[in-house]
Amino acid sequence: MARLVDLIIMRHLPTYGNQQKQYIGWTNQEILDADVPPLTNQEIQVYSSDLIRCIQTSTLYFPRSTVHTDASFRELHFGDWEEKTYADLQFDTAYRNWIDRPLESTPPKGESFSEFETRVHQALFNLLDTSDSPFILVVHGGVIRLIKSWFTLTPFQQAAAGHNTVFHFTLEKKESWSCISYSEVPTTASEPLFARILKETM
Repeated sequence: MARLVDLIIMRHLPTYGNQQKQYIGWTNQEILDADVPPLTNQEIQVYSSDLIRCIQTSTLYFPRSTVHTDASFRELHFGDWEEKTYADLQFDTAYRNWIDRPLESTPPKGESFSEFETRVHQALFNLLDTSDSPFILVVHGGVIRLIKSWFTLTPFQQAAAGHNTVFHFTLEKKESWSCISYSEVPTTASEPLFARILKETM
């Protein structure tokens, strides 16, 4: 019998670094002050990066849920470029090479794209194989772009991952996992989505 999973993915709320357009892969910044209502008052499985911005976002949106953290869901580690901006780095030859070929180049003292992809892939597919449906992932922009590239066949560099969007995947496993339904809704309009999915799976 095929296994079906509803996977809902959200990006953490913005930080100061996001506001300043910094690279903040493993930099542990808190979110900016945010007055956001819960998206559901039901208990739901929530998995998150172990960085504070994802934990804080999870707690605000899902206050009755326990947040399970996993460092494997962190953003790409930008190494020496952490907390720097394009303006800071634009004349750096290594940075220019990375901008031109991000999948083949590695930030100094940072993480290669293949290392990033491997750890996220292992963590996600372990959850898909072992967790009950539905579940939430609260993660980073690069992680969302990776997952979209796998399941929607959108090239990584073209995949968008805004702070104010809920990404809903219905995944099916026969011999391997595939996406049978995908949608995006603004976070402010996502309560009906959560209500429908929770009701359907109760």
